[in-house]
Parts: sequence; C-alpha cells; structure tokens
Amino acid sequence: MERAYVKTLSPDDATLYDQEQQAGGSTPNPPGIPDALVNSFAFPYAFGPTFVDTLVAKGGTAEIDFALKNPPVAEAQVISPDMYITGIPIQTVASPKLASREARIDPPSTFGQVSMLDVLGERLGFTQAWNADSRRVPVRSP
Repeated sequence: MERAYVKTLSPDDATLYDQEQQAGGSTPNPPGIPDALVNSFAFPYAFGPTFVDTLVAKGGTAEIDFALKNPPVAEAQVISPDMYITGIPIQTVASPKLASREARIDPPSTFGQVSMLDVLGERLGFTQAWNADSRRVPVRSP
C-alpha cells in the first residue's frame, strides 16, 4: 500500500519522501534496545511487499482480501509466500516443560525463523547463526 501511495506523489513530494526515508535509515537504535527487537518491527516492511506481490500475482485483490481475513500464522509463510498460498502446514512445537523450581512468567508465544536468526545472530554473529539453521525453509517459485 505504501508503494502505491508513493506512486501518487508529485515529483517534489516524492523527493521529500525519499529524503525522509534515507534520513530515517541512518537513525541509530535507541540506547538499550536490542537490535533483535527493533528488527522485529521492520519484518513486515522487509518481507511484506514480496508477500503481497505474490498474492496479487496469484489472484489479485481477492487474494489480498482472503489474506486479511486469514492472515499468515508463521514468519515462514511470509518469507515463502507459496507456503501460505498452497496451505503447507506449519510445524508446531510443544512448549518446554518447566522444572519444579521454575515459574512461567508469560504465556507461550510463537517464535519464527527470522526472529530466531535475529536473536542468535546478535549472540553468535549472523553468519554462524545462519549456518546453524540446517533446516531452513526452501524458497519455492510460484
């Protein structure tokens, strides 16, 4: 939607938009906020356009409408839109059992491949984290 909006801007407004986008990219993260958290907010902007383009190529706005009513349930479906379109099941993993002396502080939540890569990458370095993932989801062409 953002790209469609930008196409409607006048040349002067488009130039201002480009300048603001470039300036925003050079802003450092707020102190004390891990890159993984900041990056999680960027996920839809980084992977969303390709996901939407794939939906449009498959079925136009009707496919987008369907996705809005039935959104992807995993990062893998956004990264590899064919997984979403073809309905490839998402593997679920049981929550770990806690030891008797441990207490759950939050309910279990999903944690996708990009999130895991981000967290491990900060700790191990991104090359080592990427190579550690031997079961990466293959990207299939439509």
